[in-house]
Amino acid sequence: MPKPSLRSRITLNNGIKMPRIHLGVYMTSGHETVTAVTIALSAGYEAFEEQVGFAINNWLNVIPVTGLRRN
Repeated sequence: MPKPSLRSRITLNNGIKMPRIHLGVYMTSGHETVTAVTIALSAGYEAFEEQVGFAINNWLNVIPVTGLRRN
């Protein structure tokens, strides 16, 4: 199996393709999360875990600026 890249996808049973590699930001502050996600976006990440509650919600408010949509 080839080494996964940030563009690698896996097809779920329902046909949806999901990125294989996600950035985890568990237990980071809002500022740390925004910084990490901003750098990750510029590096090519497209998927982020969202179990950090308010920290990631603060970042999600930036999405209209990036042109990305949450799904």
